[in-house]
Amino acid sequence: MLADTTPSIQTLGERFAHAVMRVSLPDIDRIVRHAGDVVRADVDRHEAAAWLVRYLSSHESGLEAIIRAWLADTRQADTTFFNTLWWADKAFEIWSRHSHLDDFIKRAFRRRRFVFAAILLEYTEFVFDDGHALARMIDLLENLFQGWTDEGEAPPDYIYTPLKRFSEFLDHPDCLDEAFRERVLQDIEAAWKKEAQRRERLEQRLIDSERGLDQAWVSQKAAIHTVNEALEAPLPPDAIRFLTGPWLDSLRLIYLDEGHQSKKGRIAHAMTQNMAWLLAPRSPEERQRQLSLGARILDYVEPLFISLDSQPEDKVRWLDTLQALILEVLKGHDPERVNPERLPEPEADGVPAMDSEDVAVQCWVGRWFMESGQRKKLLTWLPGRRTILWCDINGRKVGYQPVLHFLEALAAHQVVPLDEAGTLRLALQRVAKKLVELDEQQQARRRHTEEKRAELIRLAREKAAREAERLRELRESLKLPEPREEESDGADQDEPEKTGADASQAEAGFVDNAARAGSEVSDDNAAGSEAVSTSSDGVSQSGTATDSPRSGQTQPETRPAEPPPGDAMRMFRRILETLQADTWIRIDHEDGARKYRIAARLQSTGKLILANELGTRAGDLSWQEALELLSAGKLTILGKSEDVNARMTRAFGRVARRRKPS
Repeated sequence: MLADTTPSIQTLGERFAHAVMRVSLPDIDRIVRHAGDVVRADVDRHEAAAWLVRYLSSHESGLEAIIRAWLADTRQADTTFFNTLWWADKAFEIWSRHSHLDDFIKRAFRRRRFVFAAILLEYTEFVFDDGHALARMIDLLENLFQGWTDEGEAPPDYIYTPLKRFSEFLDHPDCLDEAFRERVLQDIEAAWKKEAQRRERLEQRLIDSERGLDQAWVSQKAAIHTVNEALEAPLPPDAIRFLTGPWLDSLRLIYLDEGHQSKKGRIAHAMTQNMAWLLAPRSPEERQRQLSLGARILDYVEPLFISLDSQPEDKVRWLDTLQALILEVLKGHDPERVNPERLPEPEADGVPAMDSEDVAVQCWVGRWFMESGQRKKLLTWLPGRRTILWCDINGRKVGYQPVLHFLEALAAHQVVPLDEAGTLRLALQRVAKKLVELDEQQQARRRHTEEKRAELIRLAREKAAREAERLRELRESLKLPEPREEESDGADQDEPEKTGADASQAEAGFVDNAARAGSEVSDDNAAGSEAVSTSSDGVSQSGTATDSPRSGQTQPETRPAEPPPGDAMRMFRRILETLQADTWIRIDHEDGARKYRIAARLQSTGKLILANELGTRAGDLSWQEALELLSAGKLTILGKSEDVNARMTRAFGRVARRRKPS
């Protein structure tokens, strides 16, 4: 379906594409096993995507039903196609479980989940590419639907129109067409832009109003604090009424316009303290400063007295009252004074201030949250009152909440962010990464198995080579040196010429000794016997019993030989397992030894088909018969080379000539 190559994979998207092609999933394997007679094949991905779109246009079914329909239609088990279906089904299952969108929206998406599998077959990059058209549509729609809740009524136009357009796109036969997808994206972007502008206007209006109220609250608090600082000492009643009345309003206006830390705000604060100091009881030592301050204080107070600018008569009357009090003090009179009561200072809902409140809250501004089943948006942070402002999807104020209370509820999961770990693209990427992880694990296991197999083959070959060398040395050690000339002549003069039967008997005696020596070496080195199966060509094994192949000859009954030890029998079985076609063997009959070539070997039963030196069929030999002949020493493996036969014949002949009669 996709090109079965393994280039240098660098991006996560490429790794995902390769994982979809080859990862093995238990759920898919189970469905395929139960489907009956199907073949593994790679189907063209465009054809598979087109088939899926056609099927979904008339059916609404689950993962297993789609796979069974595909197998019934094509009888081809395509790993890429099935893994893509599994990816879409699992991703939407996770998204439905974690997403906080309304169920109306989730049902509309989930019914069309396998269309995303068809799109993945055509465009695998949309999962991890933020700029892909489908990825942008998903993000826009989820942001658009975040704060909406189905209350049993028809969805508003800003919800219904883009959702309907997206559903039509997924249901359309041309949903795989790139041009059609771009047109749908433009329509959804236009709907989102219109709705975003509407929300922005409503939310900005609420933000401006609430921030103005917050600044007024801060100014009021600063003005009251300034006046309370001036009310520490006894003052004339008229002075107290002036400070807590029109002058307090003037301070609040100055702080609201300029800020209490501005130059004008600091001057107003200083004049408040100077008026209170001037009108409070003073000692004779402070008389000089009192006179100096009283002569010029009205020049500073009058420009700052702005609360009654719209009522000039009241402003003049208050200034005259203040001037009369100052003149009375400067003349040395002692006006009546009373202890003033402090004004109550507003607090931020009784919540203590936090360090770095703006840093802790700023990252959550603009996010949607769910609390007690209610969806609301954290619109802004009001630093004066140290509270956050909540609003709904239409930009209407929902309420306030202290910053400290919000952070505590967030840590306790009483307030849950709606767009965290619940978006559809996050779910798609999460399942894709899981497939990549599974693929890497399976590929690592395959590499480990191949490396282990290669290592075992290497060790077996080395072991076979060592055993072959050991057996070669054993054969060489069994070859006796040439007899000396004088000994040979003496033997010829003293002994009569041996008959053919005597030579055969001597020859058999040598072969019997060689078989016993080979059996002893096999008992001493059992591990080496396993390598005989790979290096048995040219190795001679023989014994003492007698039997014959199925060549039509009748053999007289003989007493069965005593079975060889277990280790030797295992070695004989391994030797038989290594016999191949075209190998020459020799079988000792009562009328003499004959050579046969193994023409064929039946793998199912182990039977050997024998041919003579002329190439015609000479009979067959069953596995059990061959094992008995080999263990009895009546079967000798000569190998494939005529040179081996010649060397063995010469060796047997020399032994026969040197052996003395018994």
